[in-house]
Amino acid sequence: MDISVQEIEYRYVLEPPDGKKINITNIVTAASHEEMKEEIAARLSLTVKQIKHEGDWISKKLFLGSQLRVEYRLNETENWEELFRGTNYRFTGKTSSDSGLDLTIYDNLYPMAQSEDQVKINKSETVSETISKLAKKWNVPLGDVATISYAPGAELYRGDKIGYIITERLKKTRERKRGNYQLRSSKGKIHVIEEGKNEFGFIFDRDFIDSAEQDHSIENIVTRVKVFGNSDEDDQKAPVLHEVDGRTEFGIIQRVEFGAEDRADAREIASEIMEEHGRVEEKYSFSSPDLPMLRKGDLVEVALGWRGKYIVKSISRNIAQMSMNIDLERARS
Repeated sequence: MDISVQEIEYRYVLEPPDGKKINITNIVTAASHEEMKEEIAARLSLTVKQIKHEGDWISKKLFLGSQLRVEYRLNETENWEELFRGTNYRFTGKTSSDSGLDLTIYDNLYPMAQSEDQVKINKSETVSETISKLAKKWNVPLGDVATISYAPGAELYRGDKIGYIITERLKKTRERKRGNYQLRSSKGKIHVIEEGKNEFGFIFDRDFIDSAEQDHSIENIVTRVKVFGNSDEDDQKAPVLHEVDGRTEFGIIQRVEFGAEDRADAREIASEIMEEHGRVEEKYSFSSPDLPMLRKGDLVEVALGWRGKYIVKSISRNIAQMSMNIDLERARS
């Protein structure tokens, strides 16, 4: 992919209720866009100049609940593409020599992220079905929802946030090795995408990356899992239904779980724990010039000392400075 960062452009379009779109790009003095790990809603932070527009202050157009889009193009010959659309949830006005307005804008998954409910999930209900029914209940249009046929089992959530319920079901899918998926909003619709299925033919190398960091740790590793059943008597030990060892060359660091229904259930519990906690924790990150088409869940190739293919787990871009910070996880085969 041949990209000239110097030619990339952004624009900000305000969409008032009267339908008359207002291009506010020239009054934006600072902007950042974030898609963070384990957060389903993307966030846009803007600072804009307080000016008059058609005889009235622009702040009267940027009220709470107002709608705004961020678009980009790679050069003057390309079409504008949408990066973000969302609703203004916070408005801060300043009175000073450089008075301006600070806005915090979230995409349309924010109500789901913040809302609580009692949700019953049936034993046969797949992850895709759960996400679809919750999105429908919160009036979020469905986009491309990957078919996740795995059903993690019956569950009753009492007072949990909808965003937590969805990320928990996706986490169980990952732990049971049924696929890695990301939830995100695009063009006002909810999308569930399988990680790493994008077409992004760009290699991040030393010439492009400004700084990079890798961190490896076994501080929280689990090397042995022991799963117990239930005891018939309060003063009797529960029976061991399954025990499994992992990276015991690092010593025996044991995790125990109680209440398995049978040996098959115990094996699943142990496998889930070992999958999540039984490996060396690896963290990778880098800073580079901004590439606006890159999203959380995308696959990228890095050509550094830790060369390989990685999944974008979070991305924070400073649009005004045309830079981005990315957290990565090594892609699993």
